[in-house]
Amino acid sequence: MYIWIMVLVDDMLTVLGSMAAVVFALMGICFVLWIAVLVYCSLHEAMVLRAAWRRGMKLFISGSASIKVLTPEVENVIDQFIGKGAEILVGDCYGVDSAVQRYLARREYKNVTIYTSNSTPRCDYVPGCCIISCNGETIGLHGEAFYAVKDAAMCRDCDCALMLWDGVSIGTKNNIARVKGAGKPYKVITVSGETRERMNLLRRGGAVRAQGAPA
Repeated sequence: MYIWIMVLVDDMLTVLGSMAAVVFALMGICFVLWIAVLVYCSLHEAMVLRAAWRRGMKLFISGSASIKVLTPEVENVIDQFIGKGAEILVGDCYGVDSAVQRYLARREYKNVTIYTSNSTPRCDYVPGCCIISCNGETIGLHGEAFYAVKDAAMCRDCDCALMLWDGVSIGTKNNIARVKGAGKPYKVITVSGETRERMNLLRRGGAVRAQGAPA
C-alpha cells in the first residue's frame, strides 16, 4: 500500500512538474511577445513621424476644453515639432486650443494656422499666424456640428496629430477617430483630473505672484 501511494505521489509530481513547465513556457512566450509589441510600437511611431517630417509636416493639435494648462510632456512634444519647423494647426476654442496658442506665442513661433468655424477666431493669441475660416461650410449647422467643421478640416489637412484628452470630451474623441480613420499617425496624451487640477493651481499661483510683483 505504501509503495502504491509513493508511486501515485511520484506520478502526480511528474504531471505537476510538466504542467508547471508548460505554464512557465507560456509566460515566457507572452513576455517576449509583449516586449516585441512595445518595440514595434516605438519603432512604428518613430517611422511615421519621420515620414510626416519628410512630407512637410503639418501637426494638428486637438484637445479638451477642460485642459487649461499644458503639461511638460506636452510642451516637450510640441518643442520637437517646432525644432523641425512643422506647421502647427490648432483650433480657436478655449482649453487646449487657447493653451497651445499661448505657448506658441511665448515661443514666438509663427508657423501656425488657426482654424475657426466662425468668420473670425474666438481665440487668436499668435501674432502673424495664418487664419483659415470654415464659415462658408457651416451654413445651417449649429452646436457641436458647427464646430466640428473646423476639426474635420484640420484632420483633412494635417500629416499627423497630437490629441490631449481628458478621457471624457466627445469632440476630442471624434478627432481621434477621424485621424485614425484617415490612417494618419497620431499620439494621444490623456490628462487626468488630478493632473489638470494640479496644473491649474500652479497657473493660478503664478498669476497671483505676478500680480504681487513690484512694477
